[in-house]
Amino acid sequence: MMKKRSNLVFSLILATLVSVGCDVAGKEDPHPLSFIPTPYPSALSGTAASPIPTAAPALKLKVTVSTLAGGEVPGMQNGTGANARFNAPGSMAIDAAGNLFVLDSQNRAIRKISPAGMVSAFASNLSGDGESGIGTDAAGNVYFVPGGSFRMSITRFSSNGESQSYQAFFGDGKDGTREAFDHAMGGISDPAGNVYVADSMNSFIDRISPNGQATRIAGGGLDGISSLSSPISIAIASDGTLFSANRGDDGMRILKIAGGQVSVLAEGVAQYPGTGGALAIDGVGNLYYADTVGHRIQMISPQGVVSTLAGMGTAGFGDGSGETAQFNQPCGLAVDNTGNVYVADSGNHRIRKISPN
Repeated sequence: MMKKRSNLVFSLILATLVSVGCDVAGKEDPHPLSFIPTPYPSALSGTAASPIPTAAPALKLKVTVSTLAGGEVPGMQNGTGANARFNAPGSMAIDAAGNLFVLDSQNRAIRKISPAGMVSAFASNLSGDGESGIGTDAAGNVYFVPGGSFRMSITRFSSNGESQSYQAFFGDGKDGTREAFDHAMGGISDPAGNVYVADSMNSFIDRISPNGQATRIAGGGLDGISSLSSPISIAIASDGTLFSANRGDDGMRILKIAGGQVSVLAEGVAQYPGTGGALAIDGVGNLYYADTVGHRIQMISPQGVVSTLAGMGTAGFGDGSGETAQFNQPCGLAVDNTGNVYVADSGNHRIRKISPN
């Protein structure tokens, strides 16, 4: 049974409703993973980008990967462990009670996994296209945000499944002032219920209040190494600092947004930036990225050192140590209050669990 968290930063984790590939965004947990770092050679660059001036070695992270729920054959079935069925799971979020919510993409449904591991139905018949997401707030509400659309309509579900929708808008909401989002791909929410969205094609990050009022908070600057460029997922720290996974010329990079300034935290997080997954952050500032095309989970230290948390870099399925485990297009990420990382292993139709040793 998981303990309740305090000062929880809630999130939306974005996933694709219409394909296995996804772009998702993460969440922060105040209880960081307890790893034993050991330098080791890595195929992934351990170079830390600005503001770190010199290269640093990757870290060996001792973890165990297991399967929480789901099986090889896709489907829509409740139950525990391998008896449960998903179809390309993507976005995930955890509430204060330890319930894990999963956007079951191809089933167009939200599934709920209790702390005891029981999978049940929460919401169904979801609409929307492109990269969509779910999240939770301090009151226990669950949010559904359809991605890839020009009009942002957010649906808020109460804990008993009752729903209410509201439209995001700029200005006063009259004709001509509503914002056309262009391929919204990433988003998170804070305890107050504000939703932050990565507007990928416009290269903006916007904040949407609980009543739908949208405010632009980052983007629109000059092109350059530190500018926003097609953000696909974002995470927010407890002090309000934003982090964004962005497409770069040399692969995926992580940007830090604080005080109106954008800087590069890490380069080379993923070699193939075309499709990416969730970005997550823990209480001491370690970031986690689901490298969907690279079939692995990456960790980025507060100093910008990139290390592989789990996955061999080739598509497959297998539990075990972080170095020997395999994923197939991992998409969503969530972190619980004991330091476990949950992965929506979309191509394997399973929910995986990464536990520190």
